[in-house]
Amino acid sequence: MNENNITRHYECVNAFMKVFGGILMSILADGLKKCRKNINKTQREVSNELGISEISYQNYELGRREPKVETLNKLADYFDVSLDFLTGRSDNPKRQ
Repeated sequence: MNENNITRHYECVNAFMKVFGGILMSILADGLKKCRKNINKTQREVSNELGISEISYQNYELGRREPKVETLNKLADYFDVSLDFLTGRSDNPKRQ
């Protein structure tokens, strides 16, 4: 592969990840908001109970920031849902 092909390949992968990553973030953001509202909690309450900053949690719900795997697990545990439900892979919130 020459340098031009590598650059084009990188640009294509980067563009794909922006679109695909944005879709995934939107699904996660919607799932978090839905779970939080189902238990009648504020963003502040959830963030305090999980030990994360309120602004971080807000950014997760807005799809502006992606939580680390450890935080994703904490969120799923807190809301008592599966990671598949939280990330849109399943409509069933029950853990299996």
